[in-house]
Amino acid sequence: MIIVLTLAVAGWVLYLNKWENKSVSEKPQEEASVEQEQQGTKPYTPIAKTYLGGEIPLPNPDLVGEMTLEEALASRRSRRAYSSEPLSQESLSQMLWAAQGVTSEFGGRTAPSARSIYPYNLYVIVRDVSGIEPGLYHYIAENHSIRPLISSDNLLTGENEQPAVSSAPAVLVYGAIYDKTREKFAGDSAVQVTLQESGHIGQNVYLQAEASNLATNVVGGFNADQVKSDLQLPADETVVYLQPFGNRGEEEVAEEEHK
Repeated sequence: MIIVLTLAVAGWVLYLNKWENKSVSEKPQEEASVEQEQQGTKPYTPIAKTYLGGEIPLPNPDLVGEMTLEEALASRRSRRAYSSEPLSQESLSQMLWAAQGVTSEFGGRTAPSARSIYPYNLYVIVRDVSGIEPGLYHYIAENHSIRPLISSDNLLTGENEQPAVSSAPAVLVYGAIYDKTREKFAGDSAVQVTLQESGHIGQNVYLQAEASNLATNVVGGFNADQVKSDLQLPADETVVYLQPFGNRGEEEVAEEEHK
């Protein structure tokens, strides 16, 4: 009797295992494909950059300011007039930190990123910053430093560029990498969450500009392919924003005095 019961139980277990395996193998092909896509079947391999030199460390950013968040929100405006005074390295450092600075041991940054992907390469065009040669630099968030990519004093200064871009002492360039987001998001969601993140970064820069008495504005009206070509950016990147900034010009100062 014991032998019969043992054989019966063993047979039942084998039947259940076979049924489970059959259920898995007979899932609709479309459903299986969606699962694979959601789990990230498109690993991203970054394209190596060719730098002109090593990293240039930036001054430590200030973590305590004189203006409250509420005051910065109330006074935030798009400002497009810059003074002729060179931008300080401290101001450059503060703006880059506000955009993508690392603020935690696990790598969290000042701007939120879906699933902590951080799909942006942030660049800065330097034209008139004290102690830094003109050119294009890549911001290395992990070390709070910049690294040179192009040495030039006439990047994005053509007649087709908006005046705020062509005249600013510094210009942030947002290089979006959709393929990096596609490791964790399927279909159109990858593009959607990547573009949403540019807004988070841009607003951080706006508020930091207010708190630092600088002028800035976000620019979306430009030829993205031409900018990418002019700056020799990698094939896997898409330029979604330009954000020029600098010390406020006389027009901005006059506007402040009449508020």
